[in-house]
Amino acid sequence: MKSIKSLKGLKGKTVIVRADFNVPLAGTRVVDATRVTVALPTIQYLRKGGARVILLSHIGRDPEESLKPVYNVLKKHVPVRFVAEVVGPAVDKAVAAMKNGDVILLENVRSNPGEKAGDAAFAKSLAKLGNIYVNEAFPVSHRSDASITGIPKYLPSYAGFQLEREVKELSKVL
Repeated sequence: MKSIKSLKGLKGKTVIVRADFNVPLAGTRVVDATRVTVALPTIQYLRKGGARVILLSHIGRDPEESLKPVYNVLKKHVPVRFVAEVVGPAVDKAVAAMKNGDVILLENVRSNPGEKAGDAAFAKSLAKLGNIYVNEAFPVSHRSDASITGIPKYLPSYAGFQLEREVKELSKVL
């Protein structure tokens, strides 16, 4: 996978970033925000390049769990809007309203049964939201979920900074 450092002409492009915001919660409070903060360099790099950034992630095992607590942490570091859906009219409207440098966080991708099923139609509906795909979710990259292996079938794909770092460190061990 190519690095986002090789991307040219980000201004005006919509970039779908598959992050790993599966953080531990105590009720509706994030206990450890490390997975959020390690994604910030990639998010900021894309924003500074003028991209429109759509963040995808899952949280927990229950499809009913919400990424709203993650949003509450993320908004302390970057201007972001939370959309309480993964696909549908509210998402389409939010994406259409985005300006260069804007960031939106969509709801838990596992709230759609197509995610865990690796459903091609669901992956295609997610891919239609953007122009470029960035994987920033090393811990889940082995899964065949629609947001991990499906979207890259439809969009040019790149590695985010954290994914690159994880692969580099793992390569040293191997």
